[in-house]
Amino acid sequence: MDQIDVTRDSPFATWSDVLATKSPAVAALASTPPPGVASTPPPGVASTPTGVAYDLKRPAHLIRFERNQQEHFNKLVQDAQGHLGKSIEDFFCFFDDLFPHLLIQTYRVFQIHYFRIRSAFPDDPTVQGAAEYFK
Repeated sequence: MDQIDVTRDSPFATWSDVLATKSPAVAALASTPPPGVASTPPPGVASTPTGVAYDLKRPAHLIRFERNQQEHFNKLVQDAQGHLGKSIEDFFCFFDDLFPHLLIQTYRVFQIHYFRIRSAFPDDPTVQGAAEYFK
């Protein structure tokens, strides 16, 4: 699941295109380079206001984008905030409506590869603390 499966008949080339069906303001957050950035990113890769690039075809970058929007919700433009909702439940529902299998598939990958992930991040209390869920 390294790339989002977009068939030839699909109108969506990237996950940003899927976001745009529900909120152009939220999609713009993923695909607009930050002000003051001199060079434009390569096709399919967008810069964020912090200069971090998202590959608009990779599910891992979609998960990172979701996390960043939730973490920096108060800094988002009002239009994007209005579309994402006022609570964490609204925020989750916004993304779950567009990408209904993303959360469970992420959980399944983590569950399958948990011990490799745990050994790769021995000092991360979040990863180490997840052990109780995978006993």
